[in-house]
Amino acid sequence: MLDWPLVVPLSISFMGGAALYLHYHSDPAETQWLLLAAAALVVGAAAAGRRERVALVCLVGSAAVAGYLYAGCRVVSATSSLRAFEERTVTVEGIVLREPEPGSVPCPLPIRVTGVAQDGTLRAASGVVRITAAEVAGAMPGDRVVARGTLRRPPPAGNPGEIDLRMHQAARGVYWFLYPVRGVPVELDRRPAPTPARALAHLRRTLGEGLDAFFPERVAALYRALILGESASDRLCREAFRRTGVAHLLAVSGLHVGLVAAGSRLLAARLPGGPAMAAGAASVVTLGYVGLVGAPASAVRAGLMSLAAMWAIPLRRRYEPLAAVALAAWAIVLAAPAAVSDAGFQLSFAATAGVVVLSGPIARRLAGWPLGRTVAFTLSAQLGVLPLQAYYLNELAPIALLANLVLVPLLGVALPLGLVGAALGALPTCAAGALGPVAGSPAGLLLAVVDGLAAAPVPVWHLPSPPIAVMAAWYLMLVSAWRGRPSLTAVALAAVLVLGAALAVPRAELEVIFVDVGQGDAVVVRSPCGAVAVIDGGGVSREALRSGLRDPGQRVVGVLRRLGVRRVDILVLTHPHTDHAAGLVAVVDGFPVAAFLDGGPAPDACGEYADLLGELAARRVPCRQVEAGTEVILGRGKASAVVLQVLSPDPTNVGPAANDRSLVILLRYGETGFLLMGDAGADTERRLLAGGHRIGADVLKVGHHGSADATTREFLEAVRPLHVVISCGARNPFGHPAPAVLERLVQTGGHVWRTDLHGGIRMTSNGRRVRVFPTRKFQGSAHALRQDLRPGQALWASHP
Repeated sequence: MLDWPLVVPLSISFMGGAALYLHYHSDPAETQWLLLAAAALVVGAAAAGRRERVALVCLVGSAAVAGYLYAGCRVVSATSSLRAFEERTVTVEGIVLREPEPGSVPCPLPIRVTGVAQDGTLRAASGVVRITAAEVAGAMPGDRVVARGTLRRPPPAGNPGEIDLRMHQAARGVYWFLYPVRGVPVELDRRPAPTPARALAHLRRTLGEGLDAFFPERVAALYRALILGESASDRLCREAFRRTGVAHLLAVSGLHVGLVAAGSRLLAARLPGGPAMAAGAASVVTLGYVGLVGAPASAVRAGLMSLAAMWAIPLRRRYEPLAAVALAAWAIVLAAPAAVSDAGFQLSFAATAGVVVLSGPIARRLAGWPLGRTVAFTLSAQLGVLPLQAYYLNELAPIALLANLVLVPLLGVALPLGLVGAALGALPTCAAGALGPVAGSPAGLLLAVVDGLAAAPVPVWHLPSPPIAVMAAWYLMLVSAWRGRPSLTAVALAAVLVLGAALAVPRAELEVIFVDVGQGDAVVVRSPCGAVAVIDGGGVSREALRSGLRDPGQRVVGVLRRLGVRRVDILVLTHPHTDHAAGLVAVVDGFPVAAFLDGGPAPDACGEYADLLGELAARRVPCRQVEAGTEVILGRGKASAVVLQVLSPDPTNVGPAANDRSLVILLRYGETGFLLMGDAGADTERRLLAGGHRIGADVLKVGHHGSADATTREFLEAVRPLHVVISCGARNPFGHPAPAVLERLVQTGGHVWRTDLHGGIRMTSNGRRVRVFPTRKFQGSAHALRQDLRPGQALWASHP
């Protein structure tokens, strides 16, 4: 009935249950009912007798329930000990688990907590906490750390489709962040205890120094990524690998571990003691290398599969690659249930499963072709990851197949030479001399090929994030083709084509996304015909970027990529302050821009405003200064056109400060309106009321992030919004939104949405009513938030 190993459906079902808990769990009281359901399913499987289909369904169902319960138990046990200290300032003592990556500033460091002190009382506690501080540079596993700070959970995804940092860290065993108190240094007590983790860290550091000593600088940086799993330090190098679709080569993956495992197996075969001794020695080397590179999911998967292949011979068992893939995935999820939601885990296993399932049939059809097996290997891996690549990376490089065919053999030559060079460079008596450039020539050639392919006039296709239905249809098509079921394959292929075509056609509705950029403003507008406007881009200062803070403008770029946007028709800056202007530089750098609109310079304009104007001038983007009365049409035709009407500033009646000159924009589509206040304050609101402007709107984006100097009662009564959006950063130092503003909003009666609590807020309008889709479900008792929606759930509202 089932010609797959039974472990395959059981593993998939277990992981599905774990994912269900991680993303949709609700009440812990449901556990008893789930236990009863699991017991009933197991009993049903045992009682099914020869009814194999019934038994299989019961087993798969019980595995899903087991995955759900196991993930819940692991998350609760990992967080319960420290939950009492959440959002409190405490002193944490712990042991360093992994050393920070070289060159990271400031240094993120995971520690295993041994105690927490509050009000001078030290209590025993457990859990893994990540500390980010400059003082921990050079820390090694086993060192003791004492730090004072505020304990918080990592933030969940801020915008639709964004990588969930909470899940990303949980996949690495980290469930808490400690934000150190300013002015209180982190204490690092170096304790050179001889542990395996510390020995591997010393070896990794020694090999890194050996690479730097033996090879030229750029080749050494590449080898640090290829061999030691460090991030490539050269931004241009990373960009070239991305554009050619071979960014996976910069991460330690199954290919790297497989080469080490195969090489160690060949060498160990010469040892006395037979196959068991050879398998044992090769296993030690393979596991050591996996630990050396930090044990990412792809390396652990390859290591476990290599061990299964090594021990199949001495144990006289038949090696089943698909079963090995399933068991490796199961083992990783047992160790860290959140790994099932990690992009790296999914991409690694999708590529491997694609190779295991599809490479054989493809190779048979390419028999007699030059490089037929290599093409089959590369193509099957690409087919396996294609939907996930579109979902997470939103791009596809057509040249990726050719690049892999050329670069994978080069990598097979370069890696052994890199390992030899690292060992020789670490020797105190070694003088690299002319040997380094010679041994590094394959890696240098690899870099040259990547640079050449990246510079070739081959486009990178930017794809919107496909829905789950499209991805499921794609994998159903692959499986049915492998199983030789042409009718099911045709149905699945038709579903992929139809759903993909529907995804490419713009929806006949206005889409407005208030992007979570922290403390700042950013709004993405897409008209029913697909025209796009970006109004502000968030941003932080140049100094903050140099200190390691992420550019909020990249969040806007990510939202645009996931929408499948290829160009920005109108770029709008409400006023030249850093938290609105700086992030637009990333937008200009990432997309062609047809036109730029702003209100002109101001005496207190930020320095990043000049950077933005410089980028626009370098790309010859037409710039236009607008004022009250300006109207811009976004889209084509009356039915799909969106009108951007500028209500303020009026040059004859405006203050000199940038906030006074902030553009106030009313978006109108059909009978619905979105009023965007920028950072305009109470004075601007009074001028709008006195000028008799038509300011009634379904949605109001309040001025100045909800500060007390805006959003007056009279203004709210004139606008009468059904939905109110406050764009502000979590725990921002300005106290936004002000309690008085929240009180006024509650009395007005509109639904209040906040980017610090709900994340990015997506709204759609069909011209008559507005729907709201928050990124996060907010659970709390804030008096201004009277609705509680799950992510993706819509709230309908319209004017009577």
